[in-house]
Amino acid sequence: MNTSLDPFASTPVIEVPLVDPPLERVIAQVRFGSVLSIGEMVRGFQESIRDEYPILDPESVELTVRVNGGIVDRKSKTIWRFSNGDGTWRASLTDDFIALETLKYTSRDGFVARIERLLIALREHVHPQFAERIGVRFVDRLHGEDVQRVPEYVRSEVRGIIGSELAPRVHGTMTQTRFELPDDEGVLFTRSGLLAIDDTYDPSAIRPVDHPTWLLDIDAFTERREELDPKAVASRVRMLATRIYAMFRWSVTDQMLRRFGGAP
Repeated sequence: MNTSLDPFASTPVIEVPLVDPPLERVIAQVRFGSVLSIGEMVRGFQESIRDEYPILDPESVELTVRVNGGIVDRKSKTIWRFSNGDGTWRASLTDDFIALETLKYTSRDGFVARIERLLIALREHVHPQFAERIGVRFVDRLHGEDVQRVPEYVRSEVRGIIGSELAPRVHGTMTQTRFELPDDEGVLFTRSGLLAIDDTYDPSAIRPVDHPTWLLDIDAFTERREELDPKAVASRVRMLATRIYAMFRWSVTDQMLRRFGGAP
């Protein structure tokens, strides 16, 4: 293995900027203990972030919960969705999590700064004491002719059967792998493979499209309780995003980096 690309090494992987990256969506989510009175606090939270996220679209979702004895209980949950003018950035708030997602990721510094500002507003208006789970997710997606070039673009360990003689008959395949991060940093989970026409395994993050696509979906998270200090939690988001980038670099070839404007 090229140790300079080892996603679990202590030395960060050197970054290769891409002019037109295949990155479709980036999400960060921080879960906290349920705050039942959150409805009374949303007004102040909205005012504090309204300059960046002026559009509010509350969404009601129905959850199915299994309780004692296997009885199924259904209850509604409100997700307050705050977005910018063109919908490329969205913050979501519920009684037990806050999330930031973007369709227009440009830099780790900018993304981390945004999540820290949201966490400051959360602490000021909602007052959660602890973070229960911190997660970051990057979804890369190839379309059109690039799907046919996956054997050139992706390491054999990641592309699986797509690199074999059976590839022309494959209409859908997804490989999942769980890694333990070093130094008790958390868990990194990858999904990679071919999505068939109009297929998705997560409609909230991966929209179905009318042609086959190839995905590299990397999710890193930690599930230990810690004080919800905005700066410390944002620093953990940065660490997880850095690990995800290292896994991306390990997974793809220099040919793919060059295809999207990089200079490895």
